[in-house]
Amino acid sequence: MKTLLGLFMLSFSLNSFANEKMVIGKDDRHQIKAKNKEEVHESIGLLIEGNGKRGDFCTATIIGPRHIITATHCIGGGTNLHFIPGQMQWIPTKLEDRLPKTAIRAKRAYPFPGFSSKTQKQTDLSIIVFEENFLAPSIPFALFDHTNEAVTVTGYPSDKKLGTMWEDSGIISNEGTYTLDTFGGQSGSSVRNKNSEIIGIHISSNERSKINQAVIFKQEHIDFINDHLKKN
Repeated sequence: MKTLLGLFMLSFSLNSFANEKMVIGKDDRHQIKAKNKEEVHESIGLLIEGNGKRGDFCTATIIGPRHIITATHCIGGGTNLHFIPGQMQWIPTKLEDRLPKTAIRAKRAYPFPGFSSKTQKQTDLSIIVFEENFLAPSIPFALFDHTNEAVTVTGYPSDKKLGTMWEDSGIISNEGTYTLDTFGGQSGSSVRNKNSEIIGIHISSNERSKINQAVIFKQEHIDFINDHLKKN
């Protein structure tokens, strides 16, 4: 498996998912600001490819000292990925060639084996490792073992002001589907249960079926995560 970001090439790109949307009925998302920010929000951040042009971003979550988790389709073929943890609002003077000083450059990416468009529901997640430790805490993760569980998805939707964090909650099915509201840019967001444990990764939406989709954590995903936390 190729692990260097410069060598890992996929048929997906960040731009291809930036406009993917699924706000179902009334938009129930609410913005996370300083006044309602919780500790978990410090560990969620923007994942930006290249110089951060509008649309070239996803969402990721800290799960280890130097590790984040996101969707594999979010890392694209990029050789220049940056993570901005706890970002509340990012308003550069220009959208080109401008990144916040808090942006941290990634070192390596480790995609879950076997990723393709056909296996996306089971394989669309990656661990990304950085040179230095994060200041924000790691979010715990757990097996998905409870259908109809209440879950929360937090991220950076592209239909809102650039770099603002938004959140919604809903019920997840046994297949990892839910009807809570998301938008392009939230791919890679962690799906968290009532204990704030990550039990999946938000990956896509289906406008025809009016559902959103996550990779839900089975034992093979937990083993994959633990393996890379120990090795890296």
